Amino acid sequence: MNGGSFGTTGLTLETTLCVKQPGILWWRRVMWLSIFPQGSMESWLLLRSLRTFPLRIVNQSKTATALAQWLNTLATTPEGQECEGVKGGLIAKTWHGSLQGIDADGFDAAKQNEGGWSPCFSILASEVISL
Repeated sequence: MNGGSFGTTGLTLETTLCVKQPGILWWRRVMWLSIFPQGSMESWLLLRSLRTFPLRIVNQSKTATALAQWLNTLATTPEGQECEGVKGGLIAKTWHGSLQGIDADGFDAAKQNEGGWSPCFSILASEVISL
């Protein structure tokens, strides 16, 4: 494992490289760690989070996809009507990979993203939303 810690006032950026044969990158590890010593707490937190990384990615994808599709339902609800207690016309447009259809050339993004969609989406509000 090769890593470095760049810490400033509570903000820490960690880098970790995991290899099957630790001896391969030994000299790089010595050079890297002599320049940027890695704190033991940061290392422990990072390595602990790597165990659940695949699970978190899948859950983020599922949650974001469901939320984006629900927001898209709101975007298609006509003004004056309600959808699940939310007035129609509040959301103008929703962008997310799962909302793409098959384009004119026959490209289907769903075939490219079999493992799930991006956890990022955007919305355009029709009016200022105050909470």
